[in-house]
Amino acid sequence: PLEKTFTFKKFKETLEGKKGKIKQILMNQQIIAGIGNIYSDEILWEAKIHPLRDVSKLSIPELKNIYQAMESLFNEYSQKYKNIMIPPKEPFYKRWCFKRQ
Repeated sequence: PLEKTFTFKKFKETLEGKKGKIKQILMNQQIIAGIGNIYSDEILWEAKIHPLRDVSKLSIPELKNIYQAMESLFNEYSQKYKNIMIPPKEPFYKRWCFKRQ
């Protein structure tokens, strides 16, 4: 998802014809490499998409929200933690401790 060639169009094409829950699809390394459990949670939280939604039933605006959340999250954390080898647990910690009520 960090490559400049990974545009919304490419993201949409990647998901076309896929079946399954959006979280499982995002974490499938053969479909999109680099998204694990914590990042998929953060992406879907920011996009306001339930992780159990069927990917084939997502609308174009919902896919755009997911793409934008993914792009934003990876850009933010790649800059913030560019010298760290292992991603910190901050995104997960922030969401569960400060955003949820």
